[in-house]
Amino acid sequence: MPTKDKSFYNKIAAYPIRFPGRRKAVSEPPKMDAGAPASVIAIATHARYVARRPKVRLCYVCGREYGLSSFEIHLKQCKLLWIAQEEKKPLRERRPVPEPPQELPIEANVLYQLSPDELEAQNRAAARAFEEKVMEKCAYCGRTFNPERVVS
Repeated sequence: MPTKDKSFYNKIAAYPIRFPGRRKAVSEPPKMDAGAPASVIAIATHARYVARRPKVRLCYVCGREYGLSSFEIHLKQCKLLWIAQEEKKPLRERRPVPEPPQELPIEANVLYQLSPDELEAQNRAAARAFEEKVMEKCAYCGRTFNPERVVS
């Protein structure tokens, strides 16, 4: 294979490739309201358009986020997966399926009526329940670890 002259590569490096995109210049960075919850972070790219993060629920069994419409479906499957994983363990190491926190409504029709602040509070409660009931604690320092990541 023929080699190129070093000056050829220097010429290419001097002129970076620029891809045309649909970027719009923003005159000033978006202003964030200090009291806004994390789920309502608005990114202002244009005066008329505001992008928002979709509404999600945090699963108290696996700790992942899912959309409001798919949360019920996920929760059923997640509980079945939990039971299947626990059946593989010896009897003394098995744990029951974590119970939902008291302040979590699971019905979809109730979820769509929640305000962003209420939804954020629900997600914090689910995260707290996930950490207390699912995560394994170190016997020495008390730090919590995901059971899937712990090396036995």
